[in-house]
Amino acid sequence: RHGIDFRRYFADALDALHEFEADGLVQWQGARLRISARGRLLTRQVAMRFDAYLGTAQNARYSRAI
Repeated sequence: RHGIDFRRYFADALDALHEFEADGLVQWQGARLRISARGRLLTRQVAMRFDAYLGTAQNARYSRAI
């Protein structure tokens, strides 16, 4: 849809999700990433893996997640 290869573009983010998968917090259902009921409280943590700008701005301040 946007002219990118999702798995290649987000390769680093997808690698970072392995820990969530191992803990049963997220799972792949076909091409969709689903957050389990147990993982819902960590939705923000999952989304942060896909944020290309997080941590790139010098002296950036973000609210903390648990």
